[in-house]
Amino acid sequence: MNKKLLTATALLASSLAWTSGAYASAMTVTLSEPTFAPVTFGPSATGAISAGPVAFGSFTVNQVSAQDATSLGSPGVLNSNSIDISSITAGVLTVDVKSTGLVGMNGLMNFLSSFAVNSLNGSITNVTETTKINGTQVGSEAFTTLGTSIQNMNVNPGTAFTADDIFVITDVGGVIGNDNLTIDLSATKVPEPASLALLGSALVGLGFLRRSRRTA
Repeated sequence: MNKKLLTATALLASSLAWTSGAYASAMTVTLSEPTFAPVTFGPSATGAISAGPVAFGSFTVNQVSAQDATSLGSPGVLNSNSIDISSITAGVLTVDVKSTGLVGMNGLMNFLSSFAVNSLNGSITNVTETTKINGTQVGSEAFTTLGTSIQNMNVNPGTAFTADDIFVITDVGGVIGNDNLTIDLSATKVPEPASLALLGSALVGLGFLRRSRRTA
């Protein structure tokens, strides 16, 4: 009886865990601005990517860097950092950090996005940070000053999925502006009701055995 309960509990725990498996992800960074042809860096299959310094459109991009689940490990999905220094020319820069081929569970997962603006001054007046899973928006936050935001959403991404961290940076021009932006995206498996019931039964059984031993 004891061995069966322990086995059931171990199997259940393993089914609830999000095991990374063999990742075959590819990471890219794409810069885009109206009237300019987009520029893409990558792909990188190492679990990390870095772009810059590079002049693009109205902006000088000092650095964009990111790591995906290949190097982060569970529960990390895609963490990115964007440090951009503008010219004195007005413009709207979009930075899309994308990882494709990430491993999912083909079940409901809770994706959590942590947005942060660590520096925002000069002619850069506002930024919007967004995360997407397979093109579906998980969270988005607009900032006009320093701040943080945490948002989450339950999504079934399938057995392989794509994650995007997107920064939209608005520069009104006239003076030099700069910013420091981050997005941390993580995910955990959402337990199914049947799995929770099985876990409850196993725990009750283990408690009963423990009490039986004490009274024996």
